[in-house]
Amino acid sequence: MQTQIEKLRVEFETIDHSQKRQFLIDLRKRASGNAEYARFLNECIRAYNRESGRIQTAVEPGTVHIAKLRVRLIAGIIDILYYGLPTLIFYLTISRHSAIIDGITPAMVTISEWELIRRQQRAVNVAFSLIILIYILFMLFSFLRCCNQGASWGKKRMSLYVVSKNANAGLSFGLMFIRETIGKLISAVVLLLGFIWMFVDTNNQSWHDKLVSSVVIKSERATQARR
Repeated sequence: MQTQIEKLRVEFETIDHSQKRQFLIDLRKRASGNAEYARFLNECIRAYNRESGRIQTAVEPGTVHIAKLRVRLIAGIIDILYYGLPTLIFYLTISRHSAIIDGITPAMVTISEWELIRRQQRAVNVAFSLIILIYILFMLFSFLRCCNQGASWGKKRMSLYVVSKNANAGLSFGLMFIRETIGKLISAVVLLLGFIWMFVDTNNQSWHDKLVSSVVIKSERATQARR
């Protein structure tokens, strides 16, 4: 067994990078139910992703399976709360204060009071603009991090990762970018049918998953292999 693995290791190290993906797919078939081959598969996947700059969810044998719909929905709710709730609170607070100020006319107050109100209104506008800017920067950072790590904040809390359907290899940054932008736009444009599709799909794939041939997996002992 060890001799055969050593031969495969030599082959993996000598073949061209473009051929290694097919090598991993073939090796994955051998690794099914075999702990030695499974450990070697993880070793090769980590080496492959170091070369290509991809992020990979490396797992122990038997710990990976397609994520259940219930778990994905929980991850989605966590993302909504994590990304949306703080912004909503700030927005409602400032909007309420702004509405109170907007309801006051010059005829209702003295000149000095009106000037004070105008200054408060300008301050509210500046604060609102800053919140929008901070929100945009935060969302951009979160989006880029999601593309780089193959998981949003909610997915990581639930041990979910987006990987290639064929080789369990992490998607490249480019494919994750397409999945999270063009893919999710396509999924949403027809009454969210692309998202609903995962409820009837064998591998729980949404349209944005099918676009880049990805699946969402759950791994309790997932680690991230970086270059």
